[in-house]
Amino acid sequence: TGTNSSTLSNLSPTTTTSYWVRVSNSCTEGGPASSNTATVTVTCTNAGITTQPANKSITSGQSTQLSVTSTGSNRTHQWFVGNSGDTSQPIGGATSTSVTVSPNTTTNYWVRVSAACGDPVNSNTATVTVTECANINIGTPTATPGAGPGQFTLSVSASSSSAPLKFEWFRGETPGIGGTKVGSTQSLFVTVTQVTSFWAKVTNGCDRIAVSTLVTVA
Repeated sequence: TGTNSSTLSNLSPTTTTSYWVRVSNSCTEGGPASSNTATVTVTCTNAGITTQPANKSITSGQSTQLSVTSTGSNRTHQWFVGNSGDTSQPIGGATSTSVTVSPNTTTNYWVRVSAACGDPVNSNTATVTVTECANINIGTPTATPGAGPGQFTLSVSASSSSAPLKFEWFRGETPGIGGTKVGSTQSLFVTVTQVTSFWAKVTNGCDRIAVSTLVTVA
């Protein structure tokens, strides 16, 4: 319908399709003329998965990305919550080769890959294991005298199963309140000209914080 010119453009058949054209003019003798058949051959690759989504482990409050490597003509993706093949919990908007998730508890995910031809392919189930955020065990800060007057190396020990750990040092009189940030390493070299107090703040991989006691040098 509406294709009454000498050119038919913007064809996009999903399967191999044949076309022909009938040409008519104002003469009544002889009638219209029909063209030969022109066949548009559509090649199509079925959906496939070359790299399955992998299992991941996170700490409560963190997020992680699941991804799949797929093949197929004009393929589309849809991620789901649950075991592979269970389509009852589609993830809204999760229609690309990857999805970012942040479950509160251990959760399974999978993705369905569809192509312009053939049946859809379901990925394996990927499990995101969620562990609770661990506390930080922080030690008492120490000050080791340096070679010159007023020189000290401050250090503090800390441990947590929710890595990584981030260290920050502050100059101030009240641990955890106010203070001036003076460093961001586990050990810190300082030079003081008067009695000065320092304290350390340690943050773990799930943003839990621990604050040390004061260490005072002069």
